[in-house]
Amino acid sequence: MWYRRVSYYHGKNGGKNRRSGHRKKSIETCKKRLDEEKIIGDLKVGDATILQFSDESFDCVFSADFFEHISYEQKQAIISEAYRVLKPGGILTIKTPNLSYLRLSIILKRFTRLCRFKSPFIYIAHTKNNPDSVHHGLTTYKELERLLEENFFHTPIITYLPLIRKGVPGFLIKYLFGKKLFTEHIIITTRKALFQGMYR
Repeated sequence: MWYRRVSYYHGKNGGKNRRSGHRKKSIETCKKRLDEEKIIGDLKVGDATILQFSDESFDCVFSADFFEHISYEQKQAIISEAYRVLKPGGILTIKTPNLSYLRLSIILKRFTRLCRFKSPFIYIAHTKNNPDSVHHGLTTYKELERLLEENFFHTPIITYLPLIRKGVPGFLIKYLFGKKLFTEHIIITTRKALFQGMYR
């Protein structure tokens, strides 16, 4: 759903859409929507570790709710491919659940359940301890920043969202805002260097 919204709003604002995805049906749905709105786009079914686009052909690469589904090695390959297809100064933004926050929240939930004399055997949703294991690649800020640095991306900027929960007072929400551990999702943006010099 995210890619459809992003492609739609990007195209409506005059941007040129190019996207790669592994699900043929998803790509077809997105193409249909773009056609209906008369938005130009180049969408392909493919592998994000080997993008079907030319070097330095993108101004921006955006990944939403994808990194939690892939291995560390796949993350390395995808970030390297993003670097390859981005123009100098191009922007990479990644949004993914924050493993550190999920670990903390599950500890608090287990403690709460114990206090209510309920079973504490609950786990982070969609991980190996649950019926499906689609979120086997959950990551932390530290790991993601290291991957970006290894691929020569510069000074990541973190976008924080307030942690709003029922029953949590406003002053506490304000106090926790901007603290990595209390951020449900990692949203990190970085740029490819304008001048590659001897580093790449």
